Amino acid sequence: MRTAAYLVDLHDALNLAEHTLAAQGSQAQLVLVPGEPVILQSAAETVSGALPAVVHGLGPVPRLSTAKELPLFNTADPLDGMLALLYRGVAAGHHWLALTPADGAATVVSTVHSIRSGADDNARMIPAAVAIEDLGPFDAMIPKGYTWNGWDLPSFDLPTVEQIAAQVARQQQDPDYTTRIDIDGTTVTVVEQAGTAEQTCTVLSPDHDGRYPVGSGWWTWQARTTAAVRELPPPARRLWFPWARVAALVAHADHTDTHGKVTYPDGRDSSGRGLILRYHPGGATLASSGLPGWHDRWGRPHTVADRPIRPVNRPPVADDRTRSGFIRLRDSFYNLVPSSRIPDRQDGWLAVDVWHDLPGLDGVPITRCARTVVRDDFDPGRHAWIDGKVFSWDLSGQDWPAQIAPGLRCGLGYVARFDAATAAAIAADTAAYADLPGKHWIEIHHGVVELYRTGGHDQRNLLVSWTVADSDGMYAVGLGHLVWHLAESAQPGS
Repeated sequence: MRTAAYLVDLHDALNLAEHTLAAQGSQAQLVLVPGEPVILQSAAETVSGALPAVVHGLGPVPRLSTAKELPLFNTADPLDGMLALLYRGVAAGHHWLALTPADGAATVVSTVHSIRSGADDNARMIPAAVAIEDLGPFDAMIPKGYTWNGWDLPSFDLPTVEQIAAQVARQQQDPDYTTRIDIDGTTVTVVEQAGTAEQTCTVLSPDHDGRYPVGSGWWTWQARTTAAVRELPPPARRLWFPWARVAALVAHADHTDTHGKVTYPDGRDSSGRGLILRYHPGGATLASSGLPGWHDRWGRPHTVADRPIRPVNRPPVADDRTRSGFIRLRDSFYNLVPSSRIPDRQDGWLAVDVWHDLPGLDGVPITRCARTVVRDDFDPGRHAWIDGKVFSWDLSGQDWPAQIAPGLRCGLGYVARFDAATAAAIAADTAAYADLPGKHWIEIHHGVVELYRTGGHDQRNLLVSWTVADSDGMYAVGLGHLVWHLAESAQPGS
């Protein structure tokens, strides 16, 4: 049976840890103290304040008979230390520090995004902007660290409820949309499946703060912004790696029996199944931690997927040091392995955010990884575009009319964008060699330009990228995957 964990507000715990770090340095530690309630406090006498712990979980409540010391630095791998865990939890958007003590054993420390149940009376309410797809966003208050099936639990003042009702009414033009919100004085009624045999009415009265939980606990509200929640400083770098190539590295590291390691300036290291990130002023590389010698299931040596790959962007850096970081394949914050095993969906990117100057970590990089299908760092409106012609050896090598932004590069080539007619012409041109091994080809479905790579032989074709029209109606075809070169007639000065 699972033991319940003591939960402490993660952001408060990080603040307490940083104050303790300033007072105690490398000997810094927190203490879990018995009592009603159990509290988390600093071991440093110069740091005041204690955080009450809330008990949640399955099974019996753990009885804490003696105080438990929690060093901030107590592991051979700095990524496993409590301080690093606090930083990584905040970076991942978590709200709780979970502490599971056991007699005669080390306290298990982890972080939790939210408690998936209704908020209790002591929940801290924070302001947020919430939305459901194209409904909203609306100003609301939400209980910090509590969700319903992963969705937020907002409450709204009456003027905001009126805004929600007005937007819902506009959506009634859709015959499949059968929800409305009626307001009669201070009473709000949410009518769903209106005009059908399944019609339901939910009557809401204001709570003690005069707020209404419209759809809270049954609609899929999601917070877009929560300004009251502390965030880490902006990452030193955000690097974008094509997921199709990252997936090959993940497979290599996951199947290799022996692995290299990353050694940090303080002599500690990280190792195991993972990816090794090295970055310097001139760029960065991502490589498998697996050492050479892995063979596939047919006994053939694996000689390609363990080669380092480079990101498609080169963000500006403020220092000239070369640094190394370690990204585990399986982690409490993400798992890269399942996505890498989907053979025909290798589109998108691995976005890696890197922090390397967080207090107390002595330059050990902390990373946050997310797989995404859209690059949010590419904003066409920030660049001046000129007409030109480009070609790519990844396709037929034919020249195509395009727009480029002088100085805007992506990997070894230019960022090029095309109008809809040209994108369609490129797609038609690639259809002739869609079955040739190693070739790229393009299809367009419902306004989405999809880039595939032909597997050939008995391998499946891979969807490696897709793009939709930007605000100017242009398509950045193959951004980060196809290398676009300037045609001779479009060279600067010609």
